[in-house]
Amino acid sequence: MTLPACALQQPITEQCIEILATWSAQANSIWKSEKSACDSSTSNHAEKQASCNTLQAEFESSFCVYASGLHLVCSNQETCRGTQIGLRNASHTDVAVAGSGFEAECEAAMHVKCLLRVLGAAGAGAQQGVLGACLSDPVNSSRLSIAYRPIPSPATCGITLVATVPCDEEWISAEFQGKPWSARAPAAACVPCSVQSTPTTTPTAAATTTSTARESSATAFCVIVDRESVPPWWAVSRGLVTRGSATPIQ
Repeated sequence: MTLPACALQQPITEQCIEILATWSAQANSIWKSEKSACDSSTSNHAEKQASCNTLQAEFESSFCVYASGLHLVCSNQETCRGTQIGLRNASHTDVAVAGSGFEAECEAAMHVKCLLRVLGAAGAGAQQGVLGACLSDPVNSSRLSIAYRPIPSPATCGITLVATVPCDEEWISAEFQGKPWSARAPAAACVPCSVQSTPTTTPTAAATTTSTARESSATAFCVIVDRESVPPWWAVSRGLVTRGSATPIQ
């Protein structure tokens, strides 16, 4: 409120004093009302500022946790894939070497079964015919070949999302600067992420399979695939079925 004009004149008259008294009463009432409103706004501003600062700290802390977790997951994936792909390739190599021998054994068993039918043929002519068929007919063991699935692609790791972290200049510029509220409500001082060492993992070694177990499994597969074509005596001798039973030993 502006002072009455007479207050700036000399000498001050009685009339001016009365004007000043009226003005002072009005100014005092307005001042108290406006001060109360100002105090309330100041208190609300302080509470809101504290709330915003808390949310900012939570945002920065959560982003740091996310960035650290993402780096760890991507590192673990790379380490795990390298380990497991190596084990897979080594296992496939072993199975491929053993598989050729198993196929040869199965083919030999099929020939033996065919040759045994020669003994049951009636007459020399029939026996010659069965023998000739056994010697000339090839045994198809392609159904015993193992088809391997391709290695799946790795999951996409969005490391670029955390290329910058709290307190980096680029991060502060992107999150807090140049906003409509930046000038009148500047962000509090940021809290940098805790220093994290490069994540390392110790992958759990996969259980290894012995050659004997691989041989038994693959040979059992041969019997299961063509159970009727393999002579029972051969399966029993290999320990794949029990005597008097056609059920492969598990």
